[in-house]
Amino acid sequence: MLLLLLACARPIPTALQIDTQDARTTAPEPTDPAALVGWMIGDDPLARRPRMPTGPVDEALADWMKVAASAEPRPTDWAAVEAAHPGTAVVPLARGARLAALETSLQDPAAALGWSVPLPPGETSQDQVRPALDWLGAPADALLGLVERQVLLGWLDAPSVPVDDAASALTAPTYDRAAATPAGALLVARAARPRDPTAAAAGRDALLEATWIAAMGAAADRDAEQVAVKALRAEAGTRAGVSGDPTNTLLTRAWQGLAADAGGDDSTGLALLAQAALRWRNACTDAPCGGFDRVALMANAGRWDPAVAPLADAWRVIAAKDALDRFESAFDAPSFPQALDGVIEVLVGTGGSVDRSLLLYARPGPPVQLALSRAAGGGDLTSREDLFRTLKNRLARQARAAMEVAPERLREPLGRIAKRAE
Repeated sequence: MLLLLLACARPIPTALQIDTQDARTTAPEPTDPAALVGWMIGDDPLARRPRMPTGPVDEALADWMKVAASAEPRPTDWAAVEAAHPGTAVVPLARGARLAALETSLQDPAAALGWSVPLPPGETSQDQVRPALDWLGAPADALLGLVERQVLLGWLDAPSVPVDDAASALTAPTYDRAAATPAGALLVARAARPRDPTAAAAGRDALLEATWIAAMGAAADRDAEQVAVKALRAEAGTRAGVSGDPTNTLLTRAWQGLAADAGGDDSTGLALLAQAALRWRNACTDAPCGGFDRVALMANAGRWDPAVAPLADAWRVIAAKDALDRFESAFDAPSFPQALDGVIEVLVGTGGSVDRSLLLYARPGPPVQLALSRAAGGGDLTSREDLFRTLKNRLARQARAAMEVAPERLREPLGRIAKRAE
């Protein structure tokens, strides 16, 4: 089994600084780029206290070092340097810096929100009455595991990120808990680079089946369609050897089978997608499953191989339809804030931009509608009707684009989603 639910004490929180007592200080600074990253992180795969190089570095690392050397780096500084250099070691290093800052900020919810969700701060108003960490649905210290997962996933941002030293450090007993998470297990598997075509084929089949079931469910707006989806879930569950909806079981089997073939770029990317889909369905084994990065992870998984992108696009449509349905039904209900979280995550994960003050609204109103409309490309609109028209038009465009490249089996439900959104 790749997943074991283990528990261990966390390493002592430290700021982003050089540990002069670390054995790494006796090691010479490498000139090889991949070895240099390993030298920087030493025995900390979460990259919280990297050594600073003194020799020549590439542009990406130089930009990261500028932020690290600044007096008080902000969450958005780290997010900006990460966004500027995707698919490089800067991604996990920037996330590790945020984790280091978060470890000393848990007693300040507003600060902790910034380090865990590095969106622009925005302006506050009297309508923002929601607690800063209400979206988490867990005690504040759960943020540490959430951002630790983001760091581990940073090492898997693309095939070009060097993983060997981080994976090796992750196997130390100190990090047993992190290594046992899906992201940690996949990182270790990627470094080992196993090949198992049989397991990979089974994993791909399971992922396609799970994606089809989820797409059919997302497209089922009418009573008769929902009855039909219930029946196909039962049939698929029988084939999978489980009762009821087998989607989560299939997604788990998918990423574990694909991890057994993690030496292949396509297998690693598809495994990441399956993990992101499980998290979107709140079925991960390392709760809390959220973090506002799930839809973005679906897109990033496509960096691994062109074969990953069609399924990744389909899952982003599934997530967008699911979020929009919940938002529409909860618009005037007490569950509005949680539904708003889903729409924000979809918009951020599909190229939109919002500030984190939007997470503090407990009810709808013109400021919420305006911010969402702008993020969705609808301009300065504030009415409920205009907002939903904008969100549905955006969903329709996504679904049409996904349908054009999707496997044949997925085209019908994706087309149905697009047609009704239009």
